[in-house]
Amino acid sequence: MSGSEPHDASRLDVSLSLSHLETAARYLFVNLLPLPLIVVGVSFLLHTWEPVAGHVQYLHVTPGSDVTEIDILLRADGKDRTVATVRYTWTALGEHGRALVPSKTPESYRRFMQGWERELNHYLTTGKKLPAEH
Repeated sequence: MSGSEPHDASRLDVSLSLSHLETAARYLFVNLLPLPLIVVGVSFLLHTWEPVAGHVQYLHVTPGSDVTEIDILLRADGKDRTVATVRYTWTALGEHGRALVPSKTPESYRRFMQGWERELNHYLTTGKKLPAEH
């Protein structure tokens, strides 16, 4: 782009949002999933991938226990900030799931999301996983 061409802010915003979505999705797979990624009896599925809309949705299935839907929607909030709306939905499939779902209280979810936000912001800033002691 030469200095005389108009700057397309909307294209920059879409590009930035796409970059943040890709980074968030990569971070989720690299840093938040149980080790190893392939766990006997557990499936992780990419259900929705809409990079331009800033939307990604995963399903985590533990047969006989639960299905967890992770839905992430990003939106620009000014020039250098992106707001993520993250929704987890747990559905019991069996006895373990019936014990798990009620444990997901508003307070436990708030604490979980605060930690998730801290880890993701650190990763977006440094490109590195937050050390375990945090």
